[in-house]
Amino acid sequence: MKTTINNDINDLLQDNNVSTNVPPLTSVEEVKAHNAQSTVRNPFRPQERINLNEYREKLANSLVTSETLPPPEKPIIAIDDHGIFTKSDIHLVKAKAKSGKTTMLKIIVAAILSGQQFRIKSLLENPKIVWVDTEQSMNDTYGIIRDVIKLSGMSPQEVNERLKVYHLRRFFCDELKASLVTALIDNCPDVVIIDGVVDMVESFNDERESKLFVRILLALSEEFDCSIIQVLHTNKASEDHNPRGHLGTNETNASETVLECEKKGEIFTVKCTESRHSGMPEWHFMYDANGNIINADNQYIQAKNQEKEKEDSLKVGNEYLKVAQSIIAEVGPINRTELSEKMSAKTGKSKPWMATQITSLNGNGLFIADEIVYLKKPEPAG
Repeated sequence: MKTTINNDINDLLQDNNVSTNVPPLTSVEEVKAHNAQSTVRNPFRPQERINLNEYREKLANSLVTSETLPPPEKPIIAIDDHGIFTKSDIHLVKAKAKSGKTTMLKIIVAAILSGQQFRIKSLLENPKIVWVDTEQSMNDTYGIIRDVIKLSGMSPQEVNERLKVYHLRRFFCDELKASLVTALIDNCPDVVIIDGVVDMVESFNDERESKLFVRILLALSEEFDCSIIQVLHTNKASEDHNPRGHLGTNETNASETVLECEKKGEIFTVKCTESRHSGMPEWHFMYDANGNIINADNQYIQAKNQEKEKEDSLKVGNEYLKVAQSIIAEVGPINRTELSEKMSAKTGKSKPWMATQITSLNGNGLFIADEIVYLKKPEPAG
């Protein structure tokens, strides 16, 4: 197959009188001085022709060699000294509906503006941020400003100067994209948040539209040297953590960093699911009794310890249940005290400890009636 393709391309070049023996070109001047055929039929779009000199110049300007000095990477924040959300690139935040995506971004924005929130440190000086809200109500959009002020401890004037939040719920798809470009030009931000990126495409399942949209965002992030952070829901199935449609697939593939926000009980967990670099340690937040956003790292550790203790207790209980079941299966219904003695002999645990375990298993595999222990709930008498 490869040979066939190469032959086809050689035939195409010969058909256009283009030499396949082109010397290496190392500068724009050499490209411009080259006298090869200027156009060739496009093998990907046969109805079009490629201006070779134009693309030789573009390739020369895009060539990366061992002597190339790439610009330094510029992450905008660090969690435990792990930098993420690099400028001149795009990033994705994904989650189920109502799982804390916007609140997570409020914490990150407050950290960028004030210097630090929780374990999140800002790596920017005098940052400027644009937040585009495409789906929330005006009250919820205002809540972004209100909560960032509260978290950061900054004055409303300071926040208003650094953070531009746009309520674009009434805008349609093309208006949203035009507004985004306008906001970039007018504000020259370091960070752009698109809260509701799905509203910027007509269909998140249109593969061609999704690819084009993502390519444009990549170009905009480089053109304006900003970090573009997008918010997208994951699929509705509880075990499916993929962002929706072709848009989600293309965003995941193109994004430098993908974060996911999950809620369990009252605690929200933020984790890095994909990254081109070192990723990010998990961090946690929650709302306190007064509705304030607080660091929940300690509460998360406590919840995990309690969950482990419960699992360990259940595992131990299941082991003792098997011992009790084997004894009762052999001798039949048995007095609680006698069962404690037999279980103590089998496990090496004390009789009082075994008596406690038998009580805890009542209704959970064992049934106790009149101090007699059964495997099945006994039928009521007469």
